Amino acid sequence: MTPAMTQYHLNAPLSAELGARAAAISAGLRSGKIGPDKSDEVSELIVDLTDFTMRYFFARPAEVFKLGLASRGMIDLGIRSTGKTIRMALRQVLPRLTPEQFKQVADYLEEAVLTARPPRKPT
Repeated sequence: MTPAMTQYHLNAPLSAELGARAAAISAGLRSGKIGPDKSDEVSELIVDLTDFTMRYFFARPAEVFKLGLASRGMIDLGIRSTGKTIRMALRQVLPRLTPEQFKQVADYLEEAVLTARPPRKPT
């Protein structure tokens, strides 16, 4: 594979509940059962995915590195602020999408939330 074709991915393990919720909402988007009139459900999922991922990549290492209370507090404040901003933006944008665009949100969810592959057997 040439460097131009290489794709890198940022991975964070999700809880079974959050992964199942993402899969269910994606399926609902594809089937049309979840449309722009139910955009709050989609907004909350995206906010929860963002929060979970940011906690994995920022709050978890802060605890592992035994950062001080002030540093961990700043990280937590940043995560909460980001969640509020994303929620506010999504609640403005998602209801305005066309039904076709809304179904495309499923593509993004499925790209972001991949099911784990079984570990490789040692050779």
